[in-house]
Amino acid sequence: MGCGHSCPAPCHDKVKVVSSGPKASVPWEETGPRAEVRALDCPDCQHPVPVTCLGAHETADWPCHTAKVGPCGRRCGRLLTCGNHACSRACHRVKHAPTETEAGTNCRKCELGCQRDRPDGCAHSCPRPCHPDDCEPCKQVRGGGGKEGFLPGVRRYEYSSI
Repeated sequence: MGCGHSCPAPCHDKVKVVSSGPKASVPWEETGPRAEVRALDCPDCQHPVPVTCLGAHETADWPCHTAKVGPCGRRCGRLLTCGNHACSRACHRVKHAPTETEAGTNCRKCELGCQRDRPDGCAHSCPRPCHPDDCEPCKQVRGGGGKEGFLPGVRRYEYSSI
């Protein structure tokens, strides 16, 4: 067999094959079935071969003649650089990943904004895109009279119109 496994089928190197003979070239010429000895091709190899999917999620035994690496249908699931989300692509070959669990250069990128809870007194969202570390301290915490944009402990001046 071309795959390297031994063929389990009974001998088929010298098989007597009966075939219809060539068509008669003239009506009175007799042609009948013809027997010849030929070597038949081996049947498809059924030897079980372990195949791992593109994303290395699972390994399963497949018959040798159908064993091809392909996607398993699961989501990639590798941790994106944001540290909060996983790649949502279907099973794929991951390129240039730093570890077996981190996303590679061809994994989806996180396009979400920061989703972390803000500290008490902060009413706005973090301006950074999704990130693995803590948010930077808020510079617009409510202070004094409850208006945003002032830091606590800083005196505000109010002006009245005359």
